[in-house]
Amino acid sequence: MLPLTHKESREILQRFPKFELSYETIPHKKVLPKYNLCIATPCGTKAFAWFTHFGVNDACFIMETNKEKKINKISYMTIESETFFDICLGTVLYGTFEKNAFIAEDIYFFKGMEIFQNTMGEKLGVLEIVLNDCAKLNIGF
Repeated sequence: MLPLTHKESREILQRFPKFELSYETIPHKKVLPKYNLCIATPCGTKAFAWFTHFGVNDACFIMETNKEKKINKISYMTIESETFFDICLGTVLYGTFEKNAFIAEDIYFFKGMEIFQNTMGEKLGVLEIVLNDCAKLNIGF
């Protein structure tokens, strides 16, 4: 992961899509006897992974957040690909970043399209596409 200058960070933040995060913090202690989806989220630094362009290169920005969910640190890696990597048209994931590993738990944009209001089942299908694409390029998510 590469650091950004203060000027580059400001420019990246100006381009970052605007959207509302879910702020639900109520733990649900009662589990229904019948459910079809369960998600465990790890402890660690919460962050966005934003696939976009940086200059002439495709890039993935890891944007770490503080407790108020404000972005406070940005690093990036360029994506080397023989072909056009189309998730870099503006895909935004949310999750946990620890020791150069990103664990995705939600997706807000896919190729520039808003999907943060889609059902979790729909989002999981899209996350599968993103993670398969990352695996093909050996991006460590």
